[in-house]
Amino acid sequence: MKYKACYQHIVVVSVIRCECRLLITSICARVVQRKGSSVLS
Repeated sequence: MKYKACYQHIVVVSVIRCECRLLITSICARVVQRKGSSVLS
């Protein structure tokens, strides 16, 4: 039982990290696009 709980915790943490990475990447992409468009215009 302990092992299962530990494994689930590891999975949850890795999923959250992946989600955070995707979120940060999308935010960075938006910021870069905004900067690029403001430079072009």
